Amino acid sequence: MLHARVDDQIELQIRDDGVGLPDEIDMENPGTLGLELIKSLIEFQLHGTFALQRNNGTEYRITFKGPRVG
Repeated sequence: MLHARVDDQIELQIRDDGVGLPDEIDMENPGTLGLELIKSLIEFQLHGTFALQRNNGTEYRITFKGPRVG
């Protein structure tokens, strides 16, 4: 897991090198409770965005506005 902060945005990367998610899973309509919870948390609680890559495993990139520092 990696994270970075640019201005007021935080980017969180979560990845593995396993078999990955099947191509038929659509993150706009995931069809599983776990993925639906992840999608809802990102969109409605964090007001963030996510991107999914399926190369050599699975990688999520979640971007959201972080708390003000200083």
